[in-house]
Amino acid sequence: MDAKKKNKKRREKSKSTEYSADETTADRKTNNNVKKKNKKSSSGAPAGGGGGTHTKRHRKSHEKIAEKSNDKNKSTEIVTKKIVHDPKIIGALPCLPLFYQQLVEPVKDRHKFNQTTKTTGWNSTEMIHKPTVLVMGNAESGKTTLINYLLREKKGYESYYDAVKDHKFCYTHLTYDEKTALYRGTQGAENQNWAFHEIIKYNRAKTDCQNECQIQLLTLKSPLLQEITFIDSPQLTESNFFEDIQPEKVGFTPILKNLIEKVDLIIYVSLERPDPSSSKIIALLSKYGFKTIYCLNKCDQFRNYDNYAQARKTFSEYITRYAIFSEPKILCTYFKGTISHPEVQRMVHIDNDILLARIKNLPTQYKNIRLHSLGIHMYLVYYCAVINSEMKKREKKSNFRILSDEERKQVDKKVLALPHGENFLKKHSDFFNTITFSGDDYKFKISKQDDIDALKFFLSKDYPFIQEVATDEAEIVLKFLLPLADPNKEPEPPVKEKKKIIKEIKIAIPQNDDDEDEDEDDPDKKKKPAKPKNQQQFVNIDKNVIENMMNQK
Repeated sequence: MDAKKKNKKRREKSKSTEYSADETTADRKTNNNVKKKNKKSSSGAPAGGGGGTHTKRHRKSHEKIAEKSNDKNKSTEIVTKKIVHDPKIIGALPCLPLFYQQLVEPVKDRHKFNQTTKTTGWNSTEMIHKPTVLVMGNAESGKTTLINYLLREKKGYESYYDAVKDHKFCYTHLTYDEKTALYRGTQGAENQNWAFHEIIKYNRAKTDCQNECQIQLLTLKSPLLQEITFIDSPQLTESNFFEDIQPEKVGFTPILKNLIEKVDLIIYVSLERPDPSSSKIIALLSKYGFKTIYCLNKCDQFRNYDNYAQARKTFSEYITRYAIFSEPKILCTYFKGTISHPEVQRMVHIDNDILLARIKNLPTQYKNIRLHSLGIHMYLVYYCAVINSEMKKREKKSNFRILSDEERKQVDKKVLALPHGENFLKKHSDFFNTITFSGDDYKFKISKQDDIDALKFFLSKDYPFIQEVATDEAEIVLKFLLPLADPNKEPEPPVKEKKKIIKEIKIAIPQNDDDEDEDEDDPDKKKKPAKPKNQQQFVNIDKNVIENMMNQK
């Protein structure tokens, strides 16, 4: 009797604790099975400690089930995040900021990438903003003339804001706004909607030895700027490049390097004989040859074909000599004036059309270009992390940070495992020394191998998929009417198709054809003369009725 009473109390206690308010359906089903097993085993349980041991087993089983349920909930949450940020659903570019924040930034910040390379990284606005064109070149090469030609501004964009002319040693970013305004210094930094506001940290104030050099924002009510933005760079001179002697921490070069990495098209404008300083710029641009065009400008000065052909040959040889990492795209252009020689005119107009086609297709092509540019940045972040990790291992062994040739091969081997890793190392072989010799200046935190591996997996698997999605996205047509290859002619606006307006609808009323069917069946009636057919009747619906029907929808 005592054993039966104890078993009864134990079962009642078990009933009161088996279900809770937050249990899942799966937990309840499992608990029911456990309860049945408890009943079977309780009938044969001894009067002493058998019941207590069984309750402990039940609790352990319940804890395991709860853990499995939590794991399922976690996995569901991860899958949901992937779906929300699926590039096929929200677009190739809009999906990037979260991936960058979760996978790239932890590695970038831990290894002091921005400080080492004098770059700002990428912010979310830079990833999704409108396509941007950087126009650069030597003095009097026609940079500003090119921008005015594309904007179809006869007076020039500088005429809208005279203060721009006072800052000729600055980068000017032209964007659209109803209000014309110039943002400089802290005003630009406070504008979070401006894609390049972080680059302002490299602005240089005017000193006794150097001119000021800033990146500034100019907003204009110019139609093309609603679709494409432009950056007018200061002229290239030898004084801009002293970094062989002393690396420039602020000013022209750091700003230029950041812009070259982030813009979607670079147009390098030059005269027949480029400035000697151009060689360094061309070598830098050749790493980004997929988005760079070199223009021999002011071809209206050539009076015969021989002079034109010789100038083109000289310019092409010069560009090819220093563009060592990619085959350069070279065009001969002019954006004002007239060309007297017909053959020269024909050749130059062909090149002008090629340039205009590139601008016209930019709203569609810039996505893949930007993904390519961002991919280079992320490869550099990964490369930096791998180098620093190996240097840290070396330092623990021998208190000496410089890597041996064999250790460098091991580092390069990890980069070669990435898609197009060989091509990347070929163009950025100097990056190894940049990180190695700057390690003493910036003390980075201990590497997290899990973060590095996660970035590697993203670059190997997910990022190529995002690039494929961008390729398959719908084409975007440029709405702005670009100028013609001949800058002296105005383009004719396309003829708009006249809309067809329905003024009246006529609906035929069906007629009764039963008599005709009966006549066909009766041979006697066929001999009789045919009855005249009733005249077709119609119902007319006028314009007002049609409009009322459309408005009701």
